[in-house]
Amino acid sequence: MVRTRPSNEVLARCLAELRWSPRTLARRINAAYGPGTISESAPYHWRDRGRVPYPPVAEYAARVIAEALGRPIATDALWTRASDSPEAASRGLLDILDRAASDGERLPDVAREYLCREPGPLSRAREHGSGVELVRSAERGVDALREAAAGAEGLDALGYVAAQFQATRLLLGQGGRSDGLNRRLLLVLAELAQLAAWLAVDADRHRESRRYLVTGLRAAHEGGSRRLLAHLLRDLSANMALQGRHADAVAIGEAALAAAAGTRATGAFAAGQLAYAQALAGDTRSACRTADQAAGWIAATPGGDEPEWVRRVAADTAGPMAARTLLQLARDERARGRRASARTLVRRGISLLRPPTLLEPDHPHPRAALYEGIYLAGGHVISGELEQACVAGRTVLDRWDRVRSRRGAHLLREVLTDLRRSGRDRGVREFVAHAERRLRLIDGAGPEVPPP
Repeated sequence: MVRTRPSNEVLARCLAELRWSPRTLARRINAAYGPGTISESAPYHWRDRGRVPYPPVAEYAARVIAEALGRPIATDALWTRASDSPEAASRGLLDILDRAASDGERLPDVAREYLCREPGPLSRAREHGSGVELVRSAERGVDALREAAAGAEGLDALGYVAAQFQATRLLLGQGGRSDGLNRRLLLVLAELAQLAAWLAVDADRHRESRRYLVTGLRAAHEGGSRRLLAHLLRDLSANMALQGRHADAVAIGEAALAAAAGTRATGAFAAGQLAYAQALAGDTRSACRTADQAAGWIAATPGGDEPEWVRRVAADTAGPMAARTLLQLARDERARGRRASARTLVRRGISLLRPPTLLEPDHPHPRAALYEGIYLAGGHVISGELEQACVAGRTVLDRWDRVRSRRGAHLLREVLTDLRRSGRDRGVREFVAHAERRLRLIDGAGPEVPPP
């Protein structure tokens, strides 16, 4: 039987004052924030069963009600649960998450808070009743979307994943399922949030990516998966690094590595990002040590019960992230005039990449090969091997027939800038000119995907 919760008296009073039904509230939210933002039945569950919508819908509802009433309504006040609710223990954390989704200022606190709260145990009993096949279908759909997103057309994939994410959120709001099925659906939502966040970063939509990650963290915690928490914290660390918040990136990366304790593939995934954050923060010794740790884990055969997709993601990203860390350190060393040290770091970094596989035209994971090729080209530039850098760069350009990546284009432009400064050879200049023309064509190709 599905557990009932106390009704939301604050929401009920606001709706009564406005003379709105819950369906009217749903229609006002959809009118303000786009058709399909919520189902028309969802606010009934909010009012009568005390359910709380996921961010940013909780804030959307507060804004719509406040505007109609003509006075401010705090999101915290609108969604306060009864103190004896099973969720009351994590109330403060979820309030932080709602705010963090908008401003990102307290995300390191959120990361540390998650480590103090054990996720609830996953139910292992066989599920029966309404919704079993629907949940199984949603779980299979995540696997299919993940495989499709690993291939071509990331911007198109983002649209599909965003639609599935919204549909899953609507299912959770409708209720009518057992706690065990709801937990499974929460984990589906968390995995979709992670996948959407990856694709949003690939499209240079970093704020959108952060919103997905914050929602995914909440879903993974309520769904009871510490492994997913580690993955999402790792991605949040990467998001902070892209914003230039290197200390926060390190703090969240350390939380991700702690959450990954006892795993090998997930641990390698988290350590690769933490090493890069440490390098950006200027902690050379810790960065080298953590990069070696990531490389050691990924070189070993993954153990435990980690899913195949986790092992594949770790294999595709942990080594390249450790390599990127060492290459960033090499760049810093070269800027300080320590060329011998820089060359040593470059050799170590390139050894973690897989140059032979990057030349395969039909690479099974072209997006991962695209980024790895960019890191390889950058490493050759740092070491002064400009001809090899051009070879790797041409391979990267050839990938754009199968993969569109705005983030990849941004990283490649950084390599081209370094090439232009370093190379006076005619062949290098011709390659740089050709690559820039190609990137301009890529920028003009393909439609924009609207945010969910």
